[in-house]
Amino acid sequence: MFQNDIEINLVESDTEVKWVKTLKSKKQIESIPIVGLGGTILQPGVDKIAEEFNQYNTVILTDGYCDHLDLSILRGNVLLISAGVKVPIAKSNGKVKQIMVEKES
Repeated sequence: MFQNDIEINLVESDTEVKWVKTLKSKKQIESIPIVGLGGTILQPGVDKIAEEFNQYNTVILTDGYCDHLDLSILRGNVLLISAGVKVPIAKSNGKVKQIMVEKES
């Protein structure tokens, strides 16, 4: 991911968009704490991505407990990665792949 000067735009969203950061190194991404805040409503994050970063592909990481997402507004490919729970999708652009990672017992 960090080869050939590739950078990522990271959007943290819970019930609202908390922040947006452009990351250019592995060290930067490792310094971001992962915080579970509960009550996840991801659509504001999807809307922010559509407004500011719609020319790029999108990766969404979640535990899967969230609102029904309208992904039809995203132009690029979308990869949803969730922790053992399928993310509910209301609408899609037809370019969505969902992967559920099983929780360890």
